[in-house]
Amino acid sequence: MKKICMVILLALSMPHVAFSAGDRMTAPQRQVEDRTALRVSSGQILNSFDGLKSVSAILVPIEASKQALLQVSGINHVLNGQTLLYDLIEDRNYHHQTYRVSGAQSTYLSFRGEKTLKAGTLQQYGELYFENSPIKVLFTKAHPAPQQILTAYLIEQRLAPTHQQHSADKITEDLRSFAAGLQGPCQQPQALKVEVDWAAFKAQSQWPRLGKHYIRALKALCREDADYRAEIQSMTSLYFTQSTDPKLHQLHRQGSRLSIALGINMPNVRLLARRWFDDNL
Repeated sequence: MKKICMVILLALSMPHVAFSAGDRMTAPQRQVEDRTALRVSSGQILNSFDGLKSVSAILVPIEASKQALLQVSGINHVLNGQTLLYDLIEDRNYHHQTYRVSGAQSTYLSFRGEKTLKAGTLQQYGELYFENSPIKVLFTKAHPAPQQILTAYLIEQRLAPTHQQHSADKITEDLRSFAAGLQGPCQQPQALKVEVDWAAFKAQSQWPRLGKHYIRALKALCREDADYRAEIQSMTSLYFTQSTDPKLHQLHRQGSRLSIALGINMPNVRLLARRWFDDNL
């Protein structure tokens, strides 16, 4: 299993991307609880300049929090094009700001103040690391539509507000249809049985839609690895309920049944669902 590891070393003093700093390297003091209530107003675009790869990144701070959205494109990596939520960790003594993928530990974004001579002037730059391949990047301009990046994150995570509220029967039907799509890549003799504990979700009637992230992760594993495919073939049912901790999911395998307790305020659901299967199947 490959662990996702990405580090971006960037400048501290960049325009329009300002965060309050702590006295020591500490965990974020305030986290955004309602993932559908995130607010953004500015963002920055970064581009590679070493000529080896064409890579771009977009950094969008979340208002009134120590978090930001980051989207990186042009890399040969599982995170290419995905928008993820990061937590900010700060150290004023060393003038460092470090971002960690919210809910995970292996991806980082750091601001340090490195400079390079570009167009006759010293400009602050950073380095993007993924799979041990560094790429130098520069801040180029403000992003014209940071709200679009927030929308992309909410859509990817299936958190985007929608005027169409699906019924419990419709969501259950969609999950079962999605699970039926595992039969081909996973070579299952019959579709997985899907159950939803609707009483557990109470007012959060749309959150079981997040279950599709877990089914999608199973499908990807079947296509990528024969050992994973054999494990998934032994499953006969999926059971979705609500986690006792809204920030975390809780998965439990009992025989051929996989129980998935969804965290209704868990960030980066798509990434963390896949990572759980990578580590535990």
